[in-house]
Amino acid sequence: MVNKVKDYVEEMAKNYPDIAEALLDCYELFLSEIDDEYNSMQHEADLCYSAIDEIIAEYLEGYKKGLRPLLKKNLAFIYKGNL
Repeated sequence: MVNKVKDYVEEMAKNYPDIAEALLDCYELFLSEIDDEYNSMQHEADLCYSAIDEIIAEYLEGYKKGLRPLLKKNLAFIYKGNL
């Protein structure tokens, strides 16, 4: 499962180089969360996928408006399922 998440993150980072760092940070957060024995790997993978999708959506929305989203500031908030 870890490799599947990694492959997805790498593919999205390649497709969206402007936000690659934020996407890779999301993967790093995923890795740190699955180290916790109380967290389900599937649940953390789902959160990671959702966070990546939200980051990309935020980026695309900002791009449409001519703005650069403040992704790093919101990354942990998004990842924890608060949006």
